[in-house]
Amino acid sequence: MLHAQAVWMESRWRFLRRLARKDELFLLALAAATGSVVGGGVVVQKDLASLVQHLTFGVSIDHQPALATLYGWWRPLLVPILGGLAYGIGVHFIRRWHPQEIIDAIEANALHGGRMSFADSLVIIAMTIASVGVGASVGLEASVVQMGSGFCSWLGQYIQVKRSSLRTMVGCGAAAAIAAAFNAPLAGTFYALELVVGGYAVTALAPVLIAAVVGTVVSRSILGSAPLWAVARSAPGVANTEYLVFVAIGVLASVMGILVMRVATVFEALYRRWSAPHWLRPAIGGCVLGLTALFFPSVLGSGHGALDAVVNQQFTLPILIGLVGAKALASAVSIGSGFRGGLFSASVFLGGLFGGAVGWLAALFLPGVPFDYTAYALVGMGAVATAVVGAPLTMILLVLETTSNYPVAIGVIVGVLVASAVTRRWFGYSFSTWRFHLRGMDLRGSSDIGRLRDLAVREVLDRNVLRVPAATDLDTLCSLFLLGTAKVAFIENPDGTFAGMVDSAEANAALIEGDPERGTAGSLVSDPPHFLTADEALLSALEMVESTRYETLPVVVSVEEPRVIGCIHKADVLQRYFEELDRMRVEDLGDVDIFNISSPQEHKKSPRA
Repeated sequence: MLHAQAVWMESRWRFLRRLARKDELFLLALAAATGSVVGGGVVVQKDLASLVQHLTFGVSIDHQPALATLYGWWRPLLVPILGGLAYGIGVHFIRRWHPQEIIDAIEANALHGGRMSFADSLVIIAMTIASVGVGASVGLEASVVQMGSGFCSWLGQYIQVKRSSLRTMVGCGAAAAIAAAFNAPLAGTFYALELVVGGYAVTALAPVLIAAVVGTVVSRSILGSAPLWAVARSAPGVANTEYLVFVAIGVLASVMGILVMRVATVFEALYRRWSAPHWLRPAIGGCVLGLTALFFPSVLGSGHGALDAVVNQQFTLPILIGLVGAKALASAVSIGSGFRGGLFSASVFLGGLFGGAVGWLAALFLPGVPFDYTAYALVGMGAVATAVVGAPLTMILLVLETTSNYPVAIGVIVGVLVASAVTRRWFGYSFSTWRFHLRGMDLRGSSDIGRLRDLAVREVLDRNVLRVPAATDLDTLCSLFLLGTAKVAFIENPDGTFAGMVDSAEANAALIEGDPERGTAGSLVSDPPHFLTADEALLSALEMVESTRYETLPVVVSVEEPRVIGCIHKADVLQRYFEELDRMRVEDLGDVDIFNISSPQEHKKSPRA
């Protein structure tokens, strides 16, 4: 009986795996289920972060930052310092246990086919909640995205979905996380498509959107459906002359975003130059945070609570200008000193401050331009966040969904698009891709370049090669070329190792010249021996072929045993790449083959024809 039940369970499990690999409706159901789990996880993380802040500051600084000073002036100063010290010591022991860098959603989809570790994601969650809890000027977005993507990746690997579906599931987790965190399903959807999936694939759109909607519904059922940042009044129509100011906001916002990313890098470099222990760096950053918070307590945490006051014009111009500099410094110091977290909500808050300040200045120096503070604050929110995060459509939708204020939509679009274009032109990175660049990884997005990097030399290996001993005379070598189809001969040393390459044109020219010093095959070898192994990446092979004068390269057993076992041809390498790119395109389009489309007449034929 037990054996029969085990056999039945195994058959059901295999059936589910087949569904996961072939049935798109199963993937949609899976997206809905994971969206509900991720939405609940976001709520739990928010509650945990608020609980830690209540324990440290006596109040949730993300909701009521100014009230932290009412529980003692010393808390905004000492909590970041002592909390940073405790955080640094904890991270020190974590890194001894797990020294490798933890893979995030973008890296997983770009290089690893969507494979992430959920256990590693739990570590990131703990580090981020601790950072936000002690006042670091970062947000929970990196944590919730890591949680959602890590969970969906683990589930997809467990069910054994195909590679493209696993990447989509990682996007589903990110979409549900951002949607639930900001009460913005469209922004969550486009965040996943722009940053995590790496494109607007037809097959990914529906699952990602469903996950975002379900995640939002779960979050709203617990936290309520009110906009995250309530605008007290609707902005009036925007005058045509104001669009010029919005363009200026976009340009200046890109400068602000680039500055924050650069300053964070400068702080990291200073720490290395001082040779300060890793565990002490967060405490040093906490000193800067604490001193800044004595004057501007709103810089602590992500800034969600203070952004309501910014959008609704509760700060004067001097305070706005001071907060812009203080928040930019606090965010850069937090990231540079090793606190874990994201700059998503921090950059939105910084953008609201920046846009509001520009609006006040425009009213002072451009009296002929009609002034509406709310419009300028919303444009600044989207523009600065775009410069830092690098997802323009996401930021446009985020501002509109979280504020429910649509009259300034065109102004937000103008500022966001200008900031995106200028940042790409002057800097070329978002915050996430900039971090990859600093680690020596040339990643500009989450497109599946790992799939191309996984291609190996053995896939195009040609074992039909002409191997010739180095002592072979030229008459014999030229006759071998005439008898066979090979145009290149691989010359071998007496011990059978690879010595170099000679093509037929070189051999015939040397034979005609009759130079006695060039009477053997080995004497014609002049270039250093370039070779590959069967396990090397095809990308390395292509780079090596491009750097030599030959379009054929030898493949040897190993570096330690350089005996020729075959060769590769440039044409075969390029063809293999094109085949893989076409396969990826077909998967994105939902198995539509644009090279095999039947004519309309064929569709009209009857089945019996």
